[in-house]
Amino acid sequence: MRAAFVSDVHLDGPDDPAARRFVRLVDGIEADHLFILGDLFHAWWPWPGPPPARHGPSFAALRRARARGLPITYVPGNHDPVPGPLFAQELGIEVRPAHRRVIAGRRVWLAHGDEPDPGMGYALLRGTLRSRPWAALLRGLGPARGQALLDRMAGGSRDRPAAPGPLRAAQDRYAQARLADGAELVVMGHLHHPELKALPGGQVAHLGGFGVDGVWCALDAGGPRLERCAG
Repeated sequence: MRAAFVSDVHLDGPDDPAARRFVRLVDGIEADHLFILGDLFHAWWPWPGPPPARHGPSFAALRRARARGLPITYVPGNHDPVPGPLFAQELGIEVRPAHRRVIAGRRVWLAHGDEPDPGMGYALLRGTLRSRPWAALLRGLGPARGQALLDRMAGGSRDRPAAPGPLRAAQDRYAQARLADGAELVVMGHLHHPELKALPGGQVAHLGGFGVDGVWCALDAGGPRLERCAG
């Protein structure tokens, strides 16, 4: 089995270089399972109706992948905390929170990577974005004004990633806890700084910000490795 992991694409429209790179990856990838570990979109909310036109090429690529039988699992991130029914019902994509599963013979923990953020302010924001009052606010604003609010909140975080610093240390502690609990490999994104390294009891693969650096992770019988999609 060969699995592929990608995160932090931060799709922002059809003319976005990240969208073109993502389409090339999905159309050309040779894998038995694709795992999208959050922040596929730069600012996403499951508005009623078809997918936004600005994401048309990316959704078309996902449909082509599903049509050729590629299983896809989606773990939500902080920019797309509520994927909505479109992925599961129309595309047949499995949507799950952070979890452990056996992939290519290894026990792998999959997460977006924002879970261990040590900041109290971020913990409050993370809870707010997944709350019923926030959903009610966006429904009240409607797609046009609600999406404009989300776009403003997302800002330029894709192109200006935070320095690794304390969050990378917190992610490694989080990964170490998952390894101590039985995982052999932890794969996560969020920080946009790719790194594959050993920790006591296993390995952690920090995915890059695919939308900027094109880095993703492959896993097969030979173990995990970071690869780069050109362009």
